[in-house]
Amino acid sequence: MQRQTFKLLAGLLALALLAAACAPATVNAPTSALTAAAPTAASGTAVPATAAVSAAAPATSALPAPTQPAPTDTPLPPSATPDPNAIAHFQVGQPITITTIRMFDAQHGWGIGGLGTVGDHILTTLDGGQTWKDVTPPQAAASPDQGQPNTAAAAFGNAYTAWAIYGTFSAASPASATFWRTSDSGATWTASKPIDLSALGAADFFQPSDIRFLQDAQTGWFIAHLGVGMNHDYFTILKTIDGGQSWSRLIDPSGDGPQSCSKTGLHFADAQNGWLNGDCQGVAPGVFFKHTSDSGATWTDVALPAPASMPDLFTRQDAGCGTYDMRLFDPQHGLLSVSCLFQGTSTITSTHYIYTTADGGKNWTSNPSPARRLTFINPQVGWALPTGEINGQPPFALSQTQDGGATWTTVKQLAWAGDLIFVDAQTGWAVAQANGATSLVSTSDGGKTWHAVNPKVGP
Repeated sequence: MQRQTFKLLAGLLALALLAAACAPATVNAPTSALTAAAPTAASGTAVPATAAVSAAAPATSALPAPTQPAPTDTPLPPSATPDPNAIAHFQVGQPITITTIRMFDAQHGWGIGGLGTVGDHILTTLDGGQTWKDVTPPQAAASPDQGQPNTAAAAFGNAYTAWAIYGTFSAASPASATFWRTSDSGATWTASKPIDLSALGAADFFQPSDIRFLQDAQTGWFIAHLGVGMNHDYFTILKTIDGGQSWSRLIDPSGDGPQSCSKTGLHFADAQNGWLNGDCQGVAPGVFFKHTSDSGATWTDVALPAPASMPDLFTRQDAGCGTYDMRLFDPQHGLLSVSCLFQGTSTITSTHYIYTTADGGKNWTSNPSPARRLTFINPQVGWALPTGEINGQPPFALSQTQDGGATWTTVKQLAWAGDLIFVDAQTGWAVAQANGATSLVSTSDGGKTWHAVNPKVGP
């Protein structure tokens, strides 16, 4: 049984790292106001991820005013000689696959995507995802001997501001990495000082994730995954205080910090207090959830209270719990997804809970949750959709809560699973996956109906 558990862990850890590499790392922006409009009547047929349904493109509108002052970085000079080895932008009209999406309203947002055979491109949309402008920074493309395409981690502060860094899974990694920043929607990018990968201990690979910036757009962190072992995700945390121009290492991957178990999220409420999410995939009892009060240099376990319905959840030997999808709405209010695996004699099952806090993480309360992956537009209204769950099979139930997770209502049974993003109670998107295909789909009635978007590159 132990050998089977270790084999399962290795596979799940690899998947977790790949998911972390592709998952968006977003800035904790101000919460969108909940629209008061009543849900519209269902007006279309729900489509699976592989359907190709034409949809009318929303009218393009002017960019909204910035939600924070534009950074004062000096952008790359327009006359600078382009890097001949930089990732080539897609041609106008090229159909693309969106793998990560971050929208700020019904029209404006950012995405990460590609063609499936090339590396990640950074993209912007002004029409709700119908067309995308390729604004990929002048990152050097992966060389043939590296064997893997470029993979990007990014954070999106508003319609103008974004940060990005590329990683590699290859042993032939470059000697350094570049952290990119834009304050003009990707028209120009500022390059950081080179990040010395050998000094970080990047022996197996360098895969950044979970870029987080405070509202000052100067103080930020990101995780760098540097290697894997039996029940280990070797990593470091890097910090900047100058908007990403220079970075310092906080944790030594050879010894400091919680090097065991996969890391699933990094979050900061202010310059000192942050939380680290992770999952040991059932190898050890308890729940992986840690807190720092010194800006990420040291981490201590957070003792979450077990659910009232299962008081032995965090001590029983056949269960192991991980933490996912933390969201901080303000310094006091936040939520957290807790997902637990149960190892039976012949099967593995799972259960999920939503934990909420109203006092900055000092105390937490829990309620059952229908899925591990959660997305919320404010402390009360959110959605859950099974994605990447053990033994997950369609149909997948899309659920909604309007009371902070105390109760849930099934909105729609879907033939696909995927990551969700909503900007108000009606308007949302999903990176839908079914039968090995990935498609961008959208809803304008809170998830009752979904339509394929069919994204392509625009001018």
